[in-house]
Amino acid sequence: LFVFEILTLEILYGHHYNFNYFLPSKFYFMESAQALPNTRVVQKCYGYFAQGNIPALLNELTDDVKWTTPGPVSILPWVGARTGKTAVGEFFKLVGESTEFLKFEPREFVAQNDKVVALGYWEGKSKKTGRVGKSTWAMVFTFKNGKVSNFEEFSDTYDGVETYK
Repeated sequence: LFVFEILTLEILYGHHYNFNYFLPSKFYFMESAQALPNTRVVQKCYGYFAQGNIPALLNELTDDVKWTTPGPVSILPWVGARTGKTAVGEFFKLVGESTEFLKFEPREFVAQNDKVVALGYWEGKSKKTGRVGKSTWAMVFTFKNGKVSNFEEFSDTYDGVETYK
């Protein structure tokens, strides 16, 4: 509608508007087409995680995927930087051994270019301490050739440490 209104003003009043001034970038419409399939891949990954189907989730990653989660490894054994599908598989194994999820809710998805950002919430019980932790989170997925090539999580590590120590 916005573009239509500008075109109408140009026709009625003969004034030319610079569309690049109004739009964030000249690739805005083209990038939207790329972002939708990437968002669907991220949503599929969350579905696989919920089902416990980690092999299917790993199939959505590049062989050399970089996977980063925050926190102290001495208390949260699954955190840190990992590279490759085998290392990411180990991440999910350690999460499963440590946590009983009470809630894991991807709530919103924001996509642009080769990135998808998921915003969500989790609650989980430490299998070691029995304490319950919770946090909102942001997870950033970067894509290469239709697969996740980089993952970075942002969450409240203080609450995680208090839950698991």
